[in-house]
Amino acid sequence: MLTRKMMSDALAAVVRTCVSHATKVIAAAILLTCVAALYLVRDFSIDTDSARLISSETAWRKRDAAFDAAFPQGQDQIVVVVDASTPELAESAAASLADRLSRETKLFRTVRRPDGGPFFDQNGLLFLPRDDLAKLLERVIAGQPLLGSLAADPSLRGLMDALSLALEGVERGDASLDALAGPLEAIGTSIGSIMSGPPAPLSWRTMITQAAPDRRELRRFILVQPFLDYTSLLPGAAASGAIRQAAADLGLTPANNVRVRLTGPVPLEDEEFGTLAEGAGLATTLTLAALTLLLWLGLRSTKMVLAVMLTVVVGVV
Repeated sequence: MLTRKMMSDALAAVVRTCVSHATKVIAAAILLTCVAALYLVRDFSIDTDSARLISSETAWRKRDAAFDAAFPQGQDQIVVVVDASTPELAESAAASLADRLSRETKLFRTVRRPDGGPFFDQNGLLFLPRDDLAKLLERVIAGQPLLGSLAADPSLRGLMDALSLALEGVERGDASLDALAGPLEAIGTSIGSIMSGPPAPLSWRTMITQAAPDRRELRRFILVQPFLDYTSLLPGAAASGAIRQAAADLGLTPANNVRVRLTGPVPLEDEEFGTLAEGAGLATTLTLAALTLLLWLGLRSTKMVLAVMLTVVVGVV
């Protein structure tokens, strides 16, 4: 069994050998450090998949994997939230953005709209309560002449023709001027905003229903499943960046009365890793400064402090 004296003598012999062959020892240390650094760069990588922190052989992980296999559409989602000033603008913005993202097959596995698409375009009114649907249909029927004229010519000329037709109906007594007050005021406000800025889109739905839109009508959702790069500190950064760039390219910005935001598991996890990365540089700098200060207070020698710091760097590598 090694005694304390034997260990002390052995360490002293190592130190004497290193001192007597200082050049060779330093050269060997530099060579080994370079080899270790090369191995580190080539063979070490990060894995930011937090699900792998716990063994997949545990019972609850197996059940979780079975659930994910049965419902794959709920995994690794980016939820794109589209807000706009009118229901029509929200629907148009969400539809155009979803169509743009669905073409990026190298970045996204699936792109879905849970509150829109062909099914809701065809059957959306059926989700209204019966009384609300009856009132809406009555207003649509009452505004059929105006809507029919605009559908035939959806331009400024068509709008003027529709207003002329409505005023003719007032002259003949087929309609009241009070019934046109709300639509005319809404159209006048929209046209006036174009002249004075910023433009305020006209909501035909609001004009027909004569009711302010509910907040849910001004918001649309897009569910996106990106391909994640777990070798990166931010696995979903490329996908999130592509979504924001697509929104900017389509003009879906607050200046155009549209706001696009991202939430869901992928952006939130990226935010967590990003926060860690932002603090890593400052923490490392403070740690090195504290270590250098402690060494200086203990050794009072620039050469000794430098030697210890170099030893620490070599040891980390």
